[in-house]
Amino acid sequence: MMSSRSTRRPQSQPSLSSIEALLLAQATWEFGTAPKDWPAIANLLSKHPLLSRPKSFFTPQVSSRHSSRICVLNVGLVVSLDV
Repeated sequence: MMSSRSTRRPQSQPSLSSIEALLLAQATWEFGTAPKDWPAIANLLSKHPLLSRPKSFFTPQVSSRHSSRICVLNVGLVVSLDV
């Protein structure tokens, strides 16, 4: 039996839950992804009642980095690129 080695790199930030990824995708769809949009997105996510992360988790920089790992398809599906 062959042993398999993981090729995943350690993540420097925690992964988003499905609901967090969905809400982030919806917020970027509504507000946009320009640098000026990230403070509004971070503010929305930090106050969202369905999210239980500390308010300091969703900063404009963190939200932007997480968004770059999410792909929103035209059919409305959200697929995480962290595989």
